[in-house]
Amino acid sequence: MKSEYRIIKDNNNTSGAGRKQWKWFDLLDQIYGHRPANVGREGGLDSATALLESLQDDYIGTCEEEHSRTTGDGSVPSTSSLNPERTPAEDPNPTQPPTPSAITTPQRVVLGKRKRGGEDRAQQERHHEQHMAQQERHLDWAKASAERRWELDAALRREEAALRREEAALRREEAREEAVLRREEAAQTETFNLAFLRTLCEVLGGLGSRRGPSPPRPT
Repeated sequence: MKSEYRIIKDNNNTSGAGRKQWKWFDLLDQIYGHRPANVGREGGLDSATALLESLQDDYIGTCEEEHSRTTGDGSVPSTSSLNPERTPAEDPNPTQPPTPSAITTPQRVVLGKRKRGGEDRAQQERHHEQHMAQQERHLDWAKASAERRWELDAALRREEAALRREEAALRREEAREEAVLRREEAAQTETFNLAFLRTLCEVLGGLGSRRGPSPPRPT
């Protein structure tokens, strides 16, 4: 019966239109389909065992009743009288009470948890991508700032070198002009001295011509 329930359960979960019906499905679904939230582990096992035993008693009684009716009429029992859809295969082994692991949360809850887990992972990936993009923008900004600072420092160094070259050129020009001035002053001094000596010689020559010849000395 458990295997029959599993077959119908899987078929109804996968197909929407071709859902199968079985008169024991609802009871078995209460046992194997989900575990009540307010029942503990031991209590769930006891309740599942009690339901299963009552279900087996009902099933055996129904089969015996159907068999006695068909035997009294002299007809062979058909599978449609026992089960309109499919005759449940008898399990050669006695049905064991459901283990605590069989009374689990429905599959849709597990799928919901998986879906939420996928959403959490997607959200974490988005946060990681945003964090990486923010770090990349920060690195780009730092790189651009460093490049601008390097360019400014290079421009300042070029300006300082140009100023030093201009100062050196000015000092050379001043030295050249000073040398020219010294040469001009020396030339002017020399010209003045020559003119003074010439004038002095002319004055002395004029004084000598005015005195006349000196008298001869006695022997």
